[in-house]
Formats: sequence, C-alpha cells, structure tokens
Amino acid sequence: MENNDFTVKIESIRELMMKRQAPGILINNQNNFSWLTGGRGFIGIVTEKSICSILVMPDRVYFITDNIEVQRLKDEEIGDIKTEFLVYPWYESSKKEELITEVMNGEMPLDDDILAGEFLRLRSILTENEIEKYRWLGMTTAKINEITARNLKQGMTESEAAGILAGEAFKNGIQPANILVGFDERIYKYRHPLPTENKLKNYAMLVTSFRKYGLFVCCTRFVSFSRPDEELIRKFKAVTKVEMAMILNTRPGVKVGDIFKTGMQVYKDVGYEGEWELHHQGGLTAYAGREYRAVEGTEDVVKLNQVYGWNPTITGTKVEDGILVSKDKNEVVTHTGEYEYLETEYNGVKMQRPWILVK
Repeated sequence: MENNDFTVKIESIRELMMKRQAPGILINNQNNFSWLTGGRGFIGIVTEKSICSILVMPDRVYFITDNIEVQRLKDEEIGDIKTEFLVYPWYESSKKEELITEVMNGEMPLDDDILAGEFLRLRSILTENEIEKYRWLGMTTAKINEITARNLKQGMTESEAAGILAGEAFKNGIQPANILVGFDERIYKYRHPLPTENKLKNYAMLVTSFRKYGLFVCCTRFVSFSRPDEELIRKFKAVTKVEMAMILNTRPGVKVGDIFKTGMQVYKDVGYEGEWELHHQGGLTAYAGREYRAVEGTEDVVKLNQVYGWNPTITGTKVEDGILVSKDKNEVVTHTGEYEYLETEYNGVKMQRPWILVK
C-alpha cells in the first residue's frame, strides 16, 4: 500500500472516530488490515481476524502483534508505511489488552466489529492505486482460468484441474481463496462443486476466487469437448442476458436491490423464472469475495469506483466476471478478449460475454 493511500484512509477513520466520539478505533479484522496496508494480515488463508491489530488514535497509529509476526510484517506486508509497533510475547496474549489500555490511558476504543457497516462503506470505494491493482488482478485471474481451460484433458480429475489453478495463482503471488471445479453431471447437480476425483469426460466448469493485496476477483469459465446441444446454448444465451442486464444497471446512484429485481425480471423474460432461487446472484466485492449478497431489499446505492461481481446461473451454466464502476461506463476487468464469447444484447446494447470453449 502506498503511504499516501494509508494516510488518507487513516484520516477517514479519524473522521469516523470524531463522528462516533470515540477515543480510538481498534482494527482486528483481516479485510480491514488489508484495506489499510495492502498486506497479508493472515497466516491461515481464510482467517477472519488479522494476526496484527491496528489502533488508530487522534495523533498516533499503533500496529499491535506478537513477537512471531513483527519482523515479517515490517519487512514484507506494510511497505513504506511509517508507524509504531506494540509487541507482546506469543505465549502471553493477554499482554495485548494491557498494551492497548496503557497507550489509551485506560479508555476503551471502538472496534471494527461494532463499526462493521462504516468500514464496509469506507473500503468499498477504491482509490486509483487500488483500481490499478484490481485491474491487474482481474486480468491475471481471467488468464489463469482461460489457460487452465485450454490445457484441460479428458480423463483429468477435478482435483488435478484445481491444482493447476492454484499453482498458477501462487506463481503470480496470488492467494487462491476459493476454487470450484465441476465436470459433466456434477455441474448440473451442484452449484458449488468442490473438486473431487471425478474424471473429465466432456463438460467442465472452472470457478476461482483469487486474492492479492487483500482484493478479491471472481471468475468462471466453461469448456466442452463436443459441440453444445441446443438446450445448453439456449441456457447460456439466457444467463448471459441476465448478467448483462445487471452489469449495465450497476451505475452510480442505482439501488442494489433494484439491480437484483432487474435481473429477476430478465430471468422471467428469457423463460427461466425461479432459477435465481437456486443460487445467490452476487453483489458488492472488494476486500471479500462478496462483501454482501444482493437481494431485492438491499438498500445500498452503487457508487463510483466500487467493484461488483454478478454470477447468475441457470442449471448447467453460470457467468461471472469482475466489474469496476467507472465514470463513463462499467469495465469488465476479467475480459481478456482471448476466449470464446457470445454477443449478448440487452435494451439495444451489445456486449461480448464469456461462452464455452469447444475443444
């Protein structure tokens, strides 16, 4: 994280501190640690709490961690951020509270669990630095999915394909937060096919949720070893229209619940009413695979420089990409231009949406 980003974000936390009349704010969660630093505040890849807390006070910022982690954090995770560390022995975790009490003269800070809604609003609008990182992550994630898709072979297991995806992620310094791989009948049976030893016969789905700098991008691609039948083609044309309607309506000032309702109407219009009930449709993303899942009653309003991931499905199909809300139009950060695409039309607008790679 560039020091300027860190400084601006700390000031936004201090404004929140004044608004809430708090003597300090304690950040314990991994997503907020990454939002502030761009670094990895975890050891276990899916842990919610950070191994380093950040205490923001009116005139000081302290990083609080144990003696195991302090040097790695300084060397590898916080960049050029200049701050002070409070360090306690790993075998005396109670010392952490004592250190906080001491520097706050006995006062109690609010934490980012209590302020979860406020922190969500702060971290959901990306800075220019974060946008560039998000674009890189989106393009790299899509290329990993698509390279893996091209290298699939009949007889390969889902676990082998997942290993290729994970290996390519780590080669690029990316954490594979979630990988789903489904082959053939499992695509039709399960919306979330965790990889198994099931061997590929004809039809494959690759789903990734990759993280770097704390940011998440999700992407789904399909492969077939034979020409798709007419029913599958019809379903893909329908599901891409649903997603396109949601993408085009994800514009500043639009209520997220209204985007959801638009998508549900398109499901009905294309002849697949009720399919949305079988899987969530996506929502706001950034420092989580989904910061929340959109529903009809979601009151949040889309803002410039937010990122969304919509993932409508119709049994046997799915479409999913990373969407950046830019000033003039939305940007699909996972569109490489090098895959197979369907030209999809909604309200007179045409877009290239990912289709099945036929081998």
